[in-house]
Amino acid sequence: VSVAATPVASPAGHHFSDNVGISLSCGVPSAARICYTVDGTEPTATSPLYTGPLSFTQTVTLKAKAFAPGYSESGTRVETYVLDNDPPVLSGLVFNGVAVPAQLGASGTFAVNATDASGVARVEFRLGATVLGVDSFAADGFTAPFSIDNTPDGAKTLTVQAWDTLGLASAPLTVELEVLQPPPPAPTITSPVDGAKQSRSEVTVRGHAQARTVDECRLVLLH
Repeated sequence: VSVAATPVASPAGHHFSDNVGISLSCGVPSAARICYTVDGTEPTATSPLYTGPLSFTQTVTLKAKAFAPGYSESGTRVETYVLDNDPPVLSGLVFNGVAVPAQLGASGTFAVNATDASGVARVEFRLGATVLGVDSFAADGFTAPFSIDNTPDGAKTLTVQAWDTLGLASAPLTVELEVLQPPPPAPTITSPVDGAKQSRSEVTVRGHAQARTVDECRLVLLH
């Protein structure tokens, strides 16, 4: 005697945030009766008959089995659908491996832990209105680079937020900090050379400084 094919559930078991619709089908024979249970018991020929898509709003373990004349009953399809209304949780925010300092004066990397039952889809790092990075690769942790060269001085708010695979957003994790640009190197005078004697009352001084770092330059001439 042939054995009826084990029913197929579509979609397969997964986490959901609102409600889930499930369709059942049997490949052989296609006209087989599919019976199912949601109370943990094994389906029998007298269990509820599947007649159309099922809908659930709570966590449920669905078991289904096919029955048909001339066939032995199928194996049991078991799928679990988990209601998940909990957003991701963020913790352990660090900068270069240590707690985020009140003042940032160098480039580095922000990192945070993010956990969620259904899986974390992405974590976004923002400094003020600037997005530092969006990380969707959980295997190596969630990180974003910070470049002191591209960030002006001043008070900033670092905001980190995560989204899970269901689209649920975590509470924002915020840290107030201050960006302090390191002082630029002193301008270099190339002419006249150090110690040179001048007989004129006017002296032309030439030199160079790091680009975009000099707001004002004062020269003191000692007589």
